[in-house]
Amino acid sequence: MCFSPQISLLTAVVEFILAALIIARFRKSAVARFAAIFIFLLGFYQLTEFMLCTTGDIDAWARMGFITYTFLPALGLHLVFKLSDKMPKAFVFYIPAIIFAGLAAFSKGFVVGGACHSVFISVHLMFLNPSANSILYLIYGAYYAGFIFLGCFLAGLMLRKEKDEKKRKKMIVGLAAVLLATVPALLFVIIMPALGNQFPSIYCEFALLMAIAGYCISYLDHNEK
Repeated sequence: MCFSPQISLLTAVVEFILAALIIARFRKSAVARFAAIFIFLLGFYQLTEFMLCTTGDIDAWARMGFITYTFLPALGLHLVFKLSDKMPKAFVFYIPAIIFAGLAAFSKGFVVGGACHSVFISVHLMFLNPSANSILYLIYGAYYAGFIFLGCFLAGLMLRKEKDEKKRKKMIVGLAAVLLATVPALLFVIIMPALGNQFPSIYCEFALLMAIAGYCISYLDHNEK
């Protein structure tokens, strides 16, 4: 977790406020509304960590935390298309996340264990245990990593082809936001548990940067209209 439950809670509150400000100032922008949802989910993830350590209900809050960060790659890919104004059927992006969320919500024994330590939280989940569930681990990892790399690849292609300077600035910030929100998650959530390493939650370190990027995207998109 973020060094202490209080810091997790403070981070969540800041992100909730920032999401509300985006809606209040830039609500006519579809990109801004989308960015606000993204930031709200980052804040909600912080809230799950706070609640996990303060309520004692590890199972429920660990499931909700997993479900929250499982949607981030799909949201990141969706954001790329939002920024480019090229939108395929977006619901397709969310099918893997919905399936994993359903398994997390209804699978008995999904949360293997968890504990709050002095500077981090350790949670052991069915999907993130390569020795016990190698197939699920590989499928989940392929989804998480695949959406990250696809989003970054498409964003790079779109950026190269885009001639409008305002749209380029927005897409550059958007690409940075995707990288900030998902690449650290890939490293810490997928790779480090496989190596048996424990770590503080990444989202205190990166979520506020992501929130700032989301605000910048919202501002740029709003002023582009």
